[in-house]
Amino acid sequence: MFIRSFFVLQRFFGYGVVFLGLLWNHLDRPWWQWLIGISAWMWGTLEHWKRPDETPRVMRRGVGVEAGMIAIWAISFHNASILFLLISPAARTGIHLGWRDSTVTTACFSAFVLTSRFVLPPSAWMPWVEFAAVLGASGYSLVLGELIRERDRLSREVQLSAFDREQRAKNEERVRLAGQLHDTMGQYWTAVIRALDVAEQVTGDQQRTFIGKARNAALEGLSAMREATHTWNDGRQTPREWLQYAEDALRRLSDFVGLDTQFHASDIDWTRFEDRLRVAELLARALIESATNAIRHGAARRLVAVLRSDDTEVSLVVRDDGRGFGAGQKGENEGMGIATLRSIAEEVGGTLRMEAVRGHGTMMILRVPYAW
Repeated sequence: MFIRSFFVLQRFFGYGVVFLGLLWNHLDRPWWQWLIGISAWMWGTLEHWKRPDETPRVMRRGVGVEAGMIAIWAISFHNASILFLLISPAARTGIHLGWRDSTVTTACFSAFVLTSRFVLPPSAWMPWVEFAAVLGASGYSLVLGELIRERDRLSREVQLSAFDREQRAKNEERVRLAGQLHDTMGQYWTAVIRALDVAEQVTGDQQRTFIGKARNAALEGLSAMREATHTWNDGRQTPREWLQYAEDALRRLSDFVGLDTQFHASDIDWTRFEDRLRVAELLARALIESATNAIRHGAARRLVAVLRSDDTEVSLVVRDDGRGFGAGQKGENEGMGIATLRSIAEEVGGTLRMEAVRGHGTMMILRVPYAW
């Protein structure tokens, strides 16, 4: 706002200097010539049709009217010095309308200034000075306008980049929440389904026992959901906390459905990963997904998971004794959970592979190389 006010005052004083100079030297001119001068002065100073936020069409109209009023004033007053005021519309065109409009405007103004020597009675040097002034103002304002437009473009790109980063962060958080929700609730619903399946096959006290297990799993799942919605973490657990989260999930599945689980883990040098938290989350979620898939799809009774580290990589191998899958069934057994984990593994430079175990069962092999 201050800058716009500054330029308004600048135009006001520029027109005022010319007007007062004429008034000082030509006080005997008729009133209507002074009225034209005052009208041109007011129009050139005010911003009607000439504001920076106007459309190009409106801006061209405003600049054209301003230049026309300057020309009428100069012709009616019979004084070429008034043409120096063409610097104002020439500069406005260069700054706000770009090089095409500036080129056309400069050519028109220059032609008018040069031909005015045959209509108006200036001194011998006046047209060339005015010509040079119009060219200089047009060139300078055009460069200034391009710099302003480039600054605005870069500013918009920065804003768009910030918006994209914000949207990407929101999407990543949404995916993270969906993944954690999938892992958390998948455990409990898998336990409920498995317990009810067993309850259908037994009678008496055993049936009531497994129905009770299903009910307890549902209640714990509901509690976990409520806790997650109120105190959801942002996925920034330590690597040890992620592995503990996975071990607790295996323990719950073992208690609810009787899945015999064994988990063996060696020490891992987490400092050798570029994003150790991302890798730890991947390992934990892969272990939980393997266990729930083994129960839900394979009706497994036993699961063995080995987390091992060597000089170059960390590997997680999970094997169950379920039904497994045939040669043409791989896609059917790899739902959203496995697909998401494979995508995360690729992001950290690793691989995730599902294999059918000869005879029965399924094996998941996850490998993540160290960054250094």
